[in-house]
Amino acid sequence: MGQRVPGQGQPALQALPKKFAAFANAVATRYGGMVDRYIVWNEPNTTLWLQPQSQCVKRRCSPYSPHHYRRIVRAADPAIKRADPGAKLLVGSLAPRGTSGTSPNGAIRPLLFLRELGCVNAKFKKTRRSFCAASSAAPTASRTTRTA
Repeated sequence: MGQRVPGQGQPALQALPKKFAAFANAVATRYGGMVDRYIVWNEPNTTLWLQPQSQCVKRRCSPYSPHHYRRIVRAADPAIKRADPGAKLLVGSLAPRGTSGTSPNGAIRPLLFLRELGCVNAKFKKTRRSFCAASSAAPTASRTTRTA
C-alpha cells in the first residue's frame, strides 16, 4: 500500500532551517576541534533527501528545493560559526541525474539546481526574484570534513 505523497511524515519533508541550524550547531560544538569544514546536507536535489523538489500550481511546476536548501544553508552558517568560528561551509554534493522540475517529487538536474541555488538563468545571468540572493561556501581548509 503506497502513500499519496511520497515520503510524507519523513524528515525529508520536515527540513526546517531553524531546527537544522540547531542540529548543525550541536555538530560543530562536538566536532569543532577536529574539523574546519562542514558539508550541509547530501544530494539536496533528490527526493530521497529533500522534498518537495518542485512546487506546482495549476499544472505549472518550478524548482523549490534549491531555494529551500539556500534557507537551510543560510540558517546553518551562523549556527556552525558560533560554535566553530573558523569553520567553512560547503554545499552538499548533488545527485548526477534529474529532471527539469516538472513534478513535485522528481529529482532536479544538478546544473538546474545550481543555477536556481545561485539565482542565475540558463545563460548564467543574475535573476531578480524575491527569493534570490547571494549564497556562498568556500572549501579552504586542511582538516577532515564531516557531514552535518
